Amino acid sequence: MMFAKILFPIDFSRHTERIVHRLPDLKRVGMEAAVLLHVINPIKAVRWMDVDETKINRLKADAEQQLRDISERLTAQHGIAAEYRVEIGVTDQEIIKAAEEQAASLIVMGAHGRSYIRGALLGSVTQNVLRRTKTPLLIARFHNPEDKVEENPHFFPRDICAKILYPTDFSKNALRAFQLLKTCKQEGQKEVILLHVQDTRRLLPYLKDKMVEFDRIDRERLAELKRQLIFAGYSVRSEVKTGISFMEINKTAEAEDVTLIVMASHGKSNIREALLGSVTEEVAQHHVRPVLIVPRDQDEHKTP
Repeated sequence: MMFAKILFPIDFSRHTERIVHRLPDLKRVGMEAAVLLHVINPIKAVRWMDVDETKINRLKADAEQQLRDISERLTAQHGIAAEYRVEIGVTDQEIIKAAEEQAASLIVMGAHGRSYIRGALLGSVTQNVLRRTKTPLLIARFHNPEDKVEENPHFFPRDICAKILYPTDFSKNALRAFQLLKTCKQEGQKEVILLHVQDTRRLLPYLKDKMVEFDRIDRERLAELKRQLIFAGYSVRSEVKTGISFMEINKTAEAEDVTLIVMASHGKSNIREALLGSVTEEVAQHHVRPVLIVPRDQDEHKTP
């Protein structure tokens, strides 16, 4: 995966500070430039202080100074062309807007920032960006809000392409994620585990008699993907499992100690998943490793 320009939203929480610490590691997957973004949401700010234009300007000036210090450090110490911007508005909307305006190839976010709630890994801002962005989104893994980066190898791996789990339902959008996966230029070990889960929530009990045939067809599909990845220089294994998709995906990710999960934002059941919560959102909500989410092609869903 080659991500030349990365957008990194910062809320100045401990979580985003830790991502800044590891951001230079993304040079291994092609990062050349970084855009640091802080969003001031006046609607939220008014809850905890009497906000007027003067105070908003003061908040903006303070944020600009902090971002300037970070960007100068990234440039001086790591050779990253870093720039920054401070916007006023709804946080997730400004993140999506900035990614499009900056032509960012990746957004990097934490699973939660200041709004951390015990037991809930996916914050509302990250979740809203996941649902609406047209830009690939990397969600860093926070096992515990008090974790130190140096003590948590799964937070944001330096060799992010070393061992990748690619869950697929063979949908068109899943294949978009697969094409991105094939472009990883990281040197050294590159291993991929291909995974398809026969989701019992959809297949049982109505299609129980067809499970053997489904397994055969899906193993053949995985074999073709495996062939392509081997040609691209990966070591590859493939598995077909039966169960609840997001649980099997996260269980496999942990058991295999992967460095990254790569998956599509939507699969075959877009309408149903929009109502029940997509498998991708469920994986991100409970994720045990960093997750790279590839959005669907927005143009495919426009009526002529």
